[in-house]
Amino acid sequence: MIDALEYGKFGDGDRDAHDSMMRQSFGTTAERNAEIRGATGTAEIRVLRRRGRTIAALTCLPCGQYFGGHSVPTGFIAGVAVEPDQRGRGRATELLRHVLLEARERGQAQLILYATNYGVYRKVGFERAGSRLFYSAPTGVLASPPQRAAHFPVAHVQVPDPRSAGAAELPVWQAIRSVYRRFAEAEAGLLDRSLYFWGEKFAPLRKPVDVHFIGDPAKPEGYIAIHHERADTLKILDWAATSGSAVAALLGHLAGYRANWPRFQWYGGPSDLLGMSLPERGWQIDLAEDWMTRLTDVGTALLARGYPARLTARLSLEVNDPIVPANAGRYVLTVAGGRAMLDDTIRDAPSIALDVGALAALYTGHAPARLLARAGRIEGSLDAFEIAESIFSGPRPWMLDIF
Repeated sequence: MIDALEYGKFGDGDRDAHDSMMRQSFGTTAERNAEIRGATGTAEIRVLRRRGRTIAALTCLPCGQYFGGHSVPTGFIAGVAVEPDQRGRGRATELLRHVLLEARERGQAQLILYATNYGVYRKVGFERAGSRLFYSAPTGVLASPPQRAAHFPVAHVQVPDPRSAGAAELPVWQAIRSVYRRFAEAEAGLLDRSLYFWGEKFAPLRKPVDVHFIGDPAKPEGYIAIHHERADTLKILDWAATSGSAVAALLGHLAGYRANWPRFQWYGGPSDLLGMSLPERGWQIDLAEDWMTRLTDVGTALLARGYPARLTARLSLEVNDPIVPANAGRYVLTVAGGRAMLDDTIRDAPSIALDVGALAALYTGHAPARLLARAGRIEGSLDAFEIAESIFSGPRPWMLDIF
């Protein structure tokens, strides 16, 4: 008998099944699940049903992700849950296949997620493409705080929940978004946040947050959002700094807590700006996790991101994508002035051949072409590999956010 499966949007009749799957997948209570649905909304939840029974679900939130100074239209997937008696039958794979096809139709060039099982997501073309690291250090390493210039004061500011009516248009939020964007555009992988992600950083449930601006409050050079999570630890929920002086001021501000808070924690990247700026040794990585990327529309993704401004280069990519046939084929990418152009009529470009997952790791800058070649994920000449690495070069990709 054919196992007929139905893909669709979340409805009121799916709540109990969703609560059950979330509890058995993540241990969350019905109350917590209701809070999550209240924060994200149910319009972005997708479900898979079998004979009228809801057997799998996930949430896909729209956002952007910065590469080369440009925001790539993105969907952030989380809450992938499957009923226990349906696991091992390809239910998650089927749900994800539908979601990535829908994401393509919605104009999302890629999907990103944090995975507990790489194998499941690799089946549908996801690959590891960046990192999120949780650092900690004793505040004692800041015993001699960096010199703060007089024009870089640190001021406490009142920040309302951005999801509340009218809050997102207040000057304080305009200042935060402006400094964050300048910070994010210089990195790779940071989210172009929707209101949901801003709310999770600055107004998380049951977590009071103190926000401090670095520099002129009307046009700050950075900010820091702190939660006093435990009696001995300051947790930096969010931060941004757009200059060396702003970094010094941020660390100098943290030094003021050293008499009362023995340690501080922050989220950073592999080449971490705060860690490299500490005046003394002592930091450590408490948690390291990779996120995965799936290109849903290869052509749109290649055109959406930015590239090295002074590079002029051409590369042909032969892409294999068995899940999305429209992605498969030849893309001749010409990069000049920081932007890209596609012209598949060009025949003399150096060429590489790779699967769509390997392309994701190359696209974000997480894995260089020569490393992918040693892993058997890409074919081509050494010259083509070097061109690919030049085109997709940049900061090592990382994220501040999770969902």
